[in-house]
Amino acid sequence: MASGWMLILSLVGLSIVLNGMVMVQTEVKQSPVKNAMILCLGLLVFVFLYLVPYSFWRLTGSPVHWGGVLAVGGSLMGVVVYVFWLYSFRLKKAS
Repeated sequence: MASGWMLILSLVGLSIVLNGMVMVQTEVKQSPVKNAMILCLGLLVFVFLYLVPYSFWRLTGSPVHWGGVLAVGGSLMGVVVYVFWLYSFRLKKAS
């Protein structure tokens, strides 16, 4: 049950971080602070890119055979597609 909540919270957190990246990129003027903020938010994106497949793997029962590889690989590809889609959608909407 905790893995399901971790998965939901990871997806919500990833969406919030991506919205923050778009906001920083479009509204903050060019400065070292902007670059540092985008770098920190990018590190958070990588953390969530790790947490979502891990929590999905735990949710499927932590299989150690090919089923686990398929669960992690499929969820990772799904999350990467979601990240690119959400980031480009928010960027077009903000412009």
